[in-house]
Amino acid sequence: MARNGLIEVVAGILLLAGATARTSAEVGAALARDGKALMSIVIHADAIPAERTAADELQTYLAKVTGAEFAVIDESRAATDSPNIYLGQTGFAADHKIDVAALGEEESVLRTVDGNLVITGGRPRGTLYAVYGLLEDVLGCRWYAPWCEVVPSAEDCRVPVLDVRQAPAFAMRDLYARLPCRKWEDTQKKQWTLYCVRNRWNGLSPTRNTWWRHNRGQREFVPGGDIYGGGAYLYRGAPHTFAADLPAAKYFEQHPAWYSERRGVRVPSNGRDGNHLCLTNKELRRAYLAKLKERMRAAPDIHVFMVAMNDGGNRTVCDCATCAEFAKQTSWTDLYLDFLNELAVGILSEFPDNRLRTIAYSFAAKPPVQTRAADNIIIVACLLNSQRIRLEKVENGIAYSNPRLAEWAKACRKLEVWDYAEVRARPFLAPIYFRIQEQLRYCKRLGAVTGVFEEDEIDFSLDMVQEFYAMRLWLYAKLMQDPDQDILTLIRDFMEGYYGDAGKHLFEYVRLQRERLHLWPSRMVDYAFAETMHALYDQAEAAVRAQPEYLERVKDARIWADIITLSARTSLSEEFVRRGNRIEKFPFKSSAVRDRATAQLQVTRNPFWQARATSAKHKPRFHYTLAELTETYVNRLALGNDYAPLPAQFRQLPPDRVFDIPGYQLDRIQVPELVDDPDSVFGIASARMTAEEMPVTMGVYDPDAGTSVGFQVFRDAVPGKGYYTYKLPRTKIPVRGRFWFTRSWQISQELGQFHDPTNMSQEWDLYVSIKLDGPAYPHGSANAPNGVYIDRLILVKPQEDGK
Repeated sequence: MARNGLIEVVAGILLLAGATARTSAEVGAALARDGKALMSIVIHADAIPAERTAADELQTYLAKVTGAEFAVIDESRAATDSPNIYLGQTGFAADHKIDVAALGEEESVLRTVDGNLVITGGRPRGTLYAVYGLLEDVLGCRWYAPWCEVVPSAEDCRVPVLDVRQAPAFAMRDLYARLPCRKWEDTQKKQWTLYCVRNRWNGLSPTRNTWWRHNRGQREFVPGGDIYGGGAYLYRGAPHTFAADLPAAKYFEQHPAWYSERRGVRVPSNGRDGNHLCLTNKELRRAYLAKLKERMRAAPDIHVFMVAMNDGGNRTVCDCATCAEFAKQTSWTDLYLDFLNELAVGILSEFPDNRLRTIAYSFAAKPPVQTRAADNIIIVACLLNSQRIRLEKVENGIAYSNPRLAEWAKACRKLEVWDYAEVRARPFLAPIYFRIQEQLRYCKRLGAVTGVFEEDEIDFSLDMVQEFYAMRLWLYAKLMQDPDQDILTLIRDFMEGYYGDAGKHLFEYVRLQRERLHLWPSRMVDYAFAETMHALYDQAEAAVRAQPEYLERVKDARIWADIITLSARTSLSEEFVRRGNRIEKFPFKSSAVRDRATAQLQVTRNPFWQARATSAKHKPRFHYTLAELTETYVNRLALGNDYAPLPAQFRQLPPDRVFDIPGYQLDRIQVPELVDDPDSVFGIASARMTAEEMPVTMGVYDPDAGTSVGFQVFRDAVPGKGYYTYKLPRTKIPVRGRFWFTRSWQISQELGQFHDPTNMSQEWDLYVSIKLDGPAYPHGSANAPNGVYIDRLILVKPQEDGK
C-alpha cells in the first residue's frame, strides 16, 4: 500500500515527550529528485549494531518512498562538497555541537544543517528511533500491523527545516499479546519483530519470556536484540517464579517447611493455586538465594531477574504463626519486601550490576506500611482490576489504581506499571484505549514511573475478536511514547490508513463510542446506537466493496458489533416494541446477525485470529479456537427468543438503573447446561441438572475479602410451578465481585463492571428468576428430570432515597 504524492514540506511533526522542533516552508534538505538520490547515508566506522540497523532501515524506506538507491558509506569516504545524511554518532554531528554524550539511551535528534540532514541519538537506540521518527513523523510511513505498512510515494522528496530532540515518555514500553509465536515460521517472527521495533517497543513482545527462550540465539527475532539496541529490558524469569525456582515436586517432601501453611498444614503449590512459600523461614531464604545465583550464573548476558509470588487468589502468603505475626505488625507486602530485600543484598557481592524485578500483585498489591524496596529492586505495580472499571468516567477509571501507584513511588527507587488493556467480562462495547490514555498520562505526571507494560491477551475468548485489535496495539505503542497526543487524531490516522475509504465511517463509529462512555456498561448500547452502529458499518462496507483487502478488514471488525448486538438484543427488542413497533419488524433478528458473524469467522484471514485458528490452550472457559468460539460463544448468544420483556415491576424504572442479564448469557456456564425451556420467557435457560440439596443457595462473592453475601431458597419459599423472581439482600458490588448460583458455582457471573471505586457505598438490588423442577423439589413434575434453572439476573441501582 502507498500514499501517492509529492512530499515537499511537512507542516507539522508529531512530537514525543520532551521534543522541540522548528519547521518552516523553507526546505531543510533535498533527499531525492526525479527518483534519483541527492545524498548518501554516512555512518561512522565505529557505529554500533543498532546504528547499522538504522542505516539499513533508512536506506530501505527511502528507496520505497522515492524509488532511489541511497548509498551507505563510511564517514571517512564521504564527499564534503555536497550534502549528506549523517547518521549516528558522526564527526559531522560533533562538529555542529550535537553533544551525543548528553543524550539519553533512546533520545534522538533530527537536524538540518546547511542542506545536510543529521540523524543521531544516544546509545543504544537513539539513532534507530531518530530514523523511525523521520520516516513516520516527517515522511508519513506507518506500520499499522505486522502485515500492514503504508509508505508514501514521491520521486521528489524534500524535508523542511528540522531541529527536533525527543525521547519516549517511558524508558520501558512493552505489550503482552500472548501470540503463539513458537508455531510461527521465521518470516512471521521477523515480521512481528520489525513491527515492534518500528513502533518503538523495546521489550520482549509478544510473549515475553517464552519469546526470549525460543529465539535467544536468533537476534533478528528478538525486539530487544543487539541489532535493535540491546538488552536493557531483557529479563530472565516468568512473572511468577516461586514454583519454578523451588518446585514442590522436587523439594516439598524433604523441606515442607519451605512452603505455605494453610489451616495448620504445609501445602505444595503448582504455581497457580494461590499457595506460595513460607517467607519467614530462614532456610528457605538461603535456598532461594542460592537458586537465584544459579540462574544469574547461567545467564551472564541478562542483568534483570524476576522473583515473584505464584499466581492465584489467596490473600496471604503463608498462615504460619511467624508469617502471620510479621504481617500483623506491618503488612503482607512488608513481609514480601523483607524477603526480597534479603535476596537483593545477597546478590550484590557477586552480581553488583544485576537487579531483581518483582510484581506488586495479589497479597502484595497494596503499598508497604514501612519497608522500602532495596535500590536494586524494580517494583512493577499491577493495576489490578483497572480493566473492570476503566470504562467508567475518567476519574472513576483511575481512582482505584492511582493512589496505590503514588504510594508505591515512595517505597522504591525504580517503579514500573503492569496495566490491563482488556475487559474480561460478558460482551460489552469496550473502547478501553481512551481510559488507557488517561492512565498513561497520570503515570507520566507522577514522574516516578519508568516503564509501562500493557497486557492485552488475544487468546481469551472475547478479546480474540474484539473490534480494532490491530488499532489497539498501534495506539498503545504511540501512547507509550507520548500519552499527551490527541487520541482522536491517532485513531483517524489508523482508520484511514488501515481501512482505506471505509476509515472515515469507522472513525465516526469510534467517536460515537467515546461520546457514550459515561453510559457504560448498561446503557452504552441502546436501540438508537445500534441503528447508527450498523448503518456506519453498512456505509463502510459499501465504500470499499471493490477493494477486497479493505472489505475483509471491515467485515472482521463488524464481528464484534454483531456479538454486541446479540448480547444486547433483549433490551434492544424491548425498546423497539416500546416505540410502538411490531416485534416481527425487529431489524436485528438473532439468526441474521449470527449468520453474518459466523460466516465471516469461517473465512477470515486475520493473522491475529488465524494464529488461534487451530491452537487453544485452556478449555473450556476461554482460549477458544475460531471454530470453538463460533460454536461455544457466538451461537450461544443467538439462542432463545429475540423478545423477552422485563417483568412488569421493572418496566417503569429508568433504563439507566436496570441491567438485565439473560441466564443463557451468564459468563461461566458450559453448553450442556443450556436447555430449551418453554416456561422461560427466553425459551431457554441455564440449568444444573441434578437434585440440588435444599435450600438452593446463591449470592455475591468477594474474592479479595473471602466473604459472600448469600441467599437461600427454602422449600416453603417455592410457591408453585414455573419461574419465580427472588430478591437477594441489598449489597455492595466488590471490585472483583461474582454472582454465584447453586453450591457447585458452575453457573456464575462476574459483576466487577458494576463496582464504582469513587462511590464505595453504592449498593445494588439483585433479582434472580429461577425454577425448580423434578420430583426432588416442591411442586416439581414427577416425570421431569431434577434440575435448578435460572433464566434471568437483574441488577437494579436504588434511587438516592434508597428505593
